[in-house]
Amino acid sequence: VIRYYLNNYGHSAMGGFPHEINAAIGINFVTSEMETRYTYPLGTYEPIKRALKILQSRPDLVTIITGAEVEKLAKRADKSVTVSYIKDGKRYITTSDRVMFTAPITLAPRIIHNFDKIAPKHNEIIQEMLKDQQMTDYAVIPVFLEGHPSAVKLAYDLWLGRENYTTDPSKVLPTDLISGEWSKYEGYNEAVPKSDRTSVITMYIPLGRSAQFSREKLIEISERGIEYMKSIYNPMLEAKGEEPLKIRFAEVNFWDDSILRSKPGHFEKAKILEEPIQDSIWIRNSNTETPSWEGAQYLGWLGGQEVAASLEAAGITPKEASVANGANQKANGHH
Repeated sequence: VIRYYLNNYGHSAMGGFPHEINAAIGINFVTSEMETRYTYPLGTYEPIKRALKILQSRPDLVTIITGAEVEKLAKRADKSVTVSYIKDGKRYITTSDRVMFTAPITLAPRIIHNFDKIAPKHNEIIQEMLKDQQMTDYAVIPVFLEGHPSAVKLAYDLWLGRENYTTDPSKVLPTDLISGEWSKYEGYNEAVPKSDRTSVITMYIPLGRSAQFSREKLIEISERGIEYMKSIYNPMLEAKGEEPLKIRFAEVNFWDDSILRSKPGHFEKAKILEEPIQDSIWIRNSNTETPSWEGAQYLGWLGGQEVAASLEAAGITPKEASVANGANQKANGHH
């Protein structure tokens, strides 16, 4: 039973078997799942959206730009860092003394200019991760259902471990069926408006490392996953005297390099990855921490503490920093 449970965890959280995964991360994940947790159809974007709303209410403290693609980080001779990004088809450049890199860790060598030269230790670890294919792509597929069958109330996250686990695109199956409806219920008592006629269960499917997936292949994977989901839930619904799942539609999302299978000994390397790069670039993302939301919260708090400390050391108040940043961007022709 314990082996099967750990297999379920390994497939669910990391797209691999337990013996491939760092024990501390495994324990963190399992213990964090022991209490009821809630989600939305938007997943973790919901708390991110709320955090953005709080930050946007304080324009004197922070300027937020969303919907932009970071192109390059580059060190300058004066030790500052330029960040170029694309928004609405235009390129913008801004400069800062300190930058925090929070994208997937394997993107660092591609985004940070001369990464192998300015961060040789960091680069060596990341190249080893790439060579060992520790990064895993995922297909994340919200499946929208007619009504609110009891399937959406049975479990927040139903793990589906298998002895014959594979990431072969022609055979791959979901490892998780996650209800997007838990926030609408109090325990198992229905508290959903009658006007709410749709529910959602999201399938998570690990796909291995950076294969090429056409639209047709992703549709094939989705359809196979939906049939597998029906085979899990429909017998339960039938036993309860309910109708089988009625599928309205599904949305297919491809998450490239979304999960790092952190191997045993991971945190010794994470200590190096969290060291500042030439005292100006910090890597702060979930690839160096534990995978739970609590770990992400800790990284956010730590990043805030580091920003506050750097401003204080420079004798700058948050309001002065905001005004100075705006003047700097205007002087360089940026908004």
